[in-house]
Amino acid sequence: MRADVDHALRHHGLEDSLAEVQDIVAMLVAESRRQLNELEEQARRSEAKPQLILVAKLSLITALNRCPAHLVGAPGSDKRTQTTQAVWATIRPALDKTQSGAESPDDVYHLVDEHVARWRSEHDHWWRPRPPSPVK
Repeated sequence: MRADVDHALRHHGLEDSLAEVQDIVAMLVAESRRQLNELEEQARRSEAKPQLILVAKLSLITALNRCPAHLVGAPGSDKRTQTTQAVWATIRPALDKTQSGAESPDDVYHLVDEHVARWRSEHDHWWRPRPPSPVK
């Protein structure tokens, strides 16, 4: 900050008005405060991101618990573990890209819920007609 003040006042001397010098210093202080506030906000968001990732993981488990077992496997089964890992692998990059850390846990929950709904519609094929079995 001192270097900024020195630089801004390099062409000013004792003959310049006090009001002009005060305006320059006030502008520099305001800019420094803005930068500090921005850094504090970035730090807060960085601290919030791991918590939001945890919310996303718990939301994923909750959303998969609402899916039929034939699709995701029974709770505690290998199929459920593999399904959870597979769906997490598809949603994690999207979270990393879109989450800034300013979102609420509800926002994250709804994002995960929508992702699981899309995944379910792509993978739940019970409604597809099956070819007739051969006549014996």
